[in-house]
Amino acid sequence: PDGARTDDDNDFELTHLYFMDKENTLKIPYNRIVEIWKANMNTGIWVANKNARDLMDKGFIPPATGSVENNKDASYNLSGQFCTESYGMIAPGMPQTAAGLGIYYAHISVSGEPIQAAQFWTTLISLNTFNTGPVENVIKKALSAVDTASVMAEVVQDAINAYHDNTKDWKSARQIIYKKWLLERKWNGNSTTTNGGMLILALLYGNGDFYNTMQYAMALGLDADCNAAT
Repeated sequence: PDGARTDDDNDFELTHLYFMDKENTLKIPYNRIVEIWKANMNTGIWVANKNARDLMDKGFIPPATGSVENNKDASYNLSGQFCTESYGMIAPGMPQTAAGLGIYYAHISVSGEPIQAAQFWTTLISLNTFNTGPVENVIKKALSAVDTASVMAEVVQDAINAYHDNTKDWKSARQIIYKKWLLERKWNGNSTTTNGGMLILALLYGNGDFYNTMQYAMALGLDADCNAAT
């Protein structure tokens, strides 16, 4: 009866897009972002985003709010994925522009590996605007946006390999990603790494079917609401 609850799964991008349009700029100056966050981002925010918001009250300005020195969750948090997808959508067929926007806004809350994720997902979404072939093709193209030595590049390739080794058994593919990246490498369930691997599996098993892809994104678990949204 009181309407839908909003939180940081969508508030940041929608708010940034509103002010990008209103103030006629693609990259809102960081000092202006602090003003916008203080006025609008005060409830329903978590982990690295919450830390960044608290740091703003202490006088910090991005990208310092997203540095690992100041923000204890900046080095892994999923903000590098779920706070950036819209920038791929507003730069259709322009992957470098999309990645540049993703990097700029992701640095508010995260740094390091999550920035690789921001580059990857914005690029994939931008490229996918005009993609008419298999989803695997655009996934592989998007890998050109990240450092080949990055964890993001490794987990994407791991997911592709797990899929091809288990095309009829998504649960086994999931276990491969879960075992290596959560149990052995110790990336937690709120990281861009673990969720990135699961989301690649969802895209591959979904094979271009929207409904099936959403089912896989949720069934594969971890931060499933963010993954399904991506």
